[in-house]
Order: sequence, then C-alpha cells, then structure tokens
Amino acid sequence: MDAEGQTERQYAEGIVHDIQFPGRDDWEHRMYAQQMKAVAAAHALLDVIAANASDAVIRSARRDFDIAIIGRNDLKAEGIAAAAKWARNR
Repeated sequence: MDAEGQTERQYAEGIVHDIQFPGRDDWEHRMYAQQMKAVAAAHALLDVIAANASDAVIRSARRDFDIAIIGRNDLKAEGIAAAAKWARNR
C-alpha cells in the first residue's frame, strides 16, 4: 500500500478500515511515519543500485530497507490486532 499522497487517516483506513479503537490516533501517526521511512529506504536502495554502488553500500541500504519494512509490518500487525480486539469486545 502506497502512503505517498495520502493523509495519515486515509493510509490507516486501508489497514484497519473505519474501526476507531482506543489509541488509534497515536497508532495512525506512528504507522504513517514508519511507512514514510520505508518509502525513503526503498528510494535510497534503488538509488544506490542505480548508481552501481559497491556491494557494501548496497548491503547497508538493503539492511536499512529491511529494518524499515519490519518496523512497518510490526505496526501494521499492532493496529490490526487492536482493531480486532476492539471489534470483538464492543
């Protein structure tokens, strides 16, 4: 899901729809910020590959990308779990 050009709320709705669980505003902000980090890391990785950088530089950029994606996936799972718990307990 591409967050570029979307608001925090629009991006979050693509993940947890319109479920308004406790702490959602904070989660939306953290989720969107982490997605923007992942997008920036993806661009950086593509840039070093296109520049034919050394293997060490590419590995470093790939590591940064992987870390950003893991963080994004963790936050996504956190939001989905919170939304499901809230929906179950309504």
